[in-house]
Amino acid sequence: MRTVTLIVVLVALASEFAGAQQPKAAFEVASVKRSESGVQGSRGGATPTGFSATNITLRQLIGIAYGLETPDVMSPERSRLLGGPGWAQTQRFDVTARAATEASRAQVNAMLRTLLEDRFKLVVTTEQRQRDAYVLRLARADGRLGPDLRKTADDCDGTPLNDRAAELNKLPDATLRTAGATCATPDSLAFQIDLTLNAAVVNETGLTGRWNYVISSNGLESGMRRTSDGTMREYPSIFKAVEEQLGLKLERRPEPAPFDVLVIKSVELPSEN
Repeated sequence: MRTVTLIVVLVALASEFAGAQQPKAAFEVASVKRSESGVQGSRGGATPTGFSATNITLRQLIGIAYGLETPDVMSPERSRLLGGPGWAQTQRFDVTARAATEASRAQVNAMLRTLLEDRFKLVVTTEQRQRDAYVLRLARADGRLGPDLRKTADDCDGTPLNDRAAELNKLPDATLRTAGATCATPDSLAFQIDLTLNAAVVNETGLTGRWNYVISSNGLESGMRRTSDGTMREYPSIFKAVEEQLGLKLERRPEPAPFDVLVIKSVELPSEN
């Protein structure tokens, strides 16, 4: 009996030791440099062999690594990413990293988290907040979606937006709320909508996988705006736009919703390669 017990204990200890020694997912080679392009905008994401980003901020990098998708242009009370120094939102970087073998999007994101810990000395924690909330559901009983929400491959990367995106992005009024994304999760779509509502949007669509979408609204209320040819046109509220363009609907939730936020506890500027 003692022998059996001893064997069980040794196996448990060996398993625990093996888990403790398991290395973190990491890129084989990585380069992080301050961007000197001077261009507007940024781009970046997983590739079949690693990760590549140009003119990207630390907050955007954290958003990609932790699946926040769009954490970089919100005030603190509207963001899922809180804290951090001012340069985390202004200083831009060029990042190139290569994995030892082909890796999935999830594996690349895990490697990116390790890169942020190693190069930026990033330390984050997850905390909960509460806010007024809406529930995002399918608008139609038959499940039919709107013209501006389209399914794409789960392993997508850089898939073009749907055909309406170009038209919407050319609208002359810069104050019109137009947003789009490729290869986005339903949760990140809900998060994009909560930027307009300034309230938590809980995804209960039942949709899975990755999606391309574009949505354009006048904000919380519909309103008339002048188009490029001088005529007046009524633009929809976010509620109407969600239904007409995406085939979804927003329903007010009577009680506040808890939601997770990522808090930057400490971070440092990376040293040049």
